[in-house]
Amino acid sequence: MKISVIILLGLCLTATLASDQCKGHQAYTKVKALLQTLGSDHSSSASAAINKFASYFEGKSPSSNATSADLGVCSGSGQYQGHQSCCDAKITQFLDKAALFKVKPLQQQNNIVQKLLNAFVKLMNKSTCNAKAGVTKPSTADDLKNNTALTNLQTMLKNHNTCKVQFATAIVQFTRGAACTVCAGIDQLSSFFDASGNLIISQASSDSFQTATTNALQCFQNLVANPGVGGNPGLLDIANEILAAYVDSTCQSNIVTKIQTIFGSNGGVKKSGVCSSSTVFSKQSSCEQAQQGDSTIDNTVSSSRFLESMGFENIRVLQTVDSTTSASGGVNILVSSPTDSSIDPNGNVDTSTATVGSQILNSFLVSSLAVLLLVLY
Repeated sequence: MKISVIILLGLCLTATLASDQCKGHQAYTKVKALLQTLGSDHSSSASAAINKFASYFEGKSPSSNATSADLGVCSGSGQYQGHQSCCDAKITQFLDKAALFKVKPLQQQNNIVQKLLNAFVKLMNKSTCNAKAGVTKPSTADDLKNNTALTNLQTMLKNHNTCKVQFATAIVQFTRGAACTVCAGIDQLSSFFDASGNLIISQASSDSFQTATTNALQCFQNLVANPGVGGNPGLLDIANEILAAYVDSTCQSNIVTKIQTIFGSNGGVKKSGVCSSSTVFSKQSSCEQAQQGDSTIDNTVSSSRFLESMGFENIRVLQTVDSTTSASGGVNILVSSPTDSSIDPNGNVDTSTATVGSQILNSFLVSSLAVLLLVLY
C-alpha cells in the first residue's frame, strides 16, 4: 500500500510539473484572453466552451513528439510538428471552430453598402420628395434589397456578398493562426517569442495577411466606385436606377448630388494601413470596422443640415503591439481550414463547439477519475 501511495505521489508530482509547462506556455494566457473576447462578443455558450478549453489545457502535459493528428488544423505549415506541444486533436478541433466566432459580428456590421442603402431610404422619405404615381417609397434597406427589378443594385449586392466573405475569411484565418500559437512546442518558444515577449511572425505570413485584407477592402471600395470597376455597375448608375423606380424627377437630381458627395470618395473606406499583423492577441477594431467606411455617414444623412459641412472621419483605435516580424523565421499567422468554406455573407456559419467542448470536459473528468481510483486502491 505504501509503495502504491509513493508511486501515486510520484506520478501526481510528475503530472503537476508537466501540466505547469502547459499552463505556463508563453502563448496560453494571451490566447485565452483572445478567446474570451471572442466568446463575449458571440454568446454565453461560446464563453462556456472556452472555459472548458482552459480547464483542459491547463491540466495537459506536453507530448514528446506532436504528430499532425495531434495538431490538426494547426499543423498546416508543419511548424509545430515533432515538438513538445500541449495540443491534441480535441484542442485543435476547438481552436478551429473558435476562430469562426469572428464571423457573425463581422457580417452584421453596418458596412458601407448598408450605409448607402440607408441613405437612399432616408433621403427618399424626406417630405419634399414625392413618390412616383402608384409607387410606395421604401421604408427600409431590405425593401431595396428585395426589389429584384433593380438589376444594377442586385449586381452590387451579389458582389457585396463576395467582399464580405473575402474579408471575413482573412480575419478568421488570422485569428486561427493566433490561437494555434498555443500549439508551439515548449522547446520552440525561444524561437517564436522575442525577449520582450512579443510573438515573432514570419515576414511572408505577415505580407500575406496584408495582401488578403487590402484586396478585401479594395473589393468594398469598388462597390461604391464611380464609374463602376471590378464588375460593379457604378455608384451613379445604381443611384439613377433606384431613384427612377421610386421618386419623381424633381427630387432625383438633388439626391444624386448628395449621394455622390458623401460616397464619392469610396465612402471613406480605406484599404491601406488599417490592418496590421503587429496586433495579434487583441481585437483590431480599426481593421475589423474598416468595411464601414466613414463613421459619420449615418449621422450626417440624418442631419437637417445634410452636407453643409461634410468631412470624412475614419475609425482609428490605438492598438496594442504584441508581435514583430522576421524574414528568417517566425510563425505562420494565417491558418486556413476546410471550415472556411462555411463562411457566408450573413454570418450563418456553424460555430457549435458543443461536441468538442464535451470531449474536452469528458477527457478532463476521465483523467481525474483515474487518479481518484488510484488513491482509493
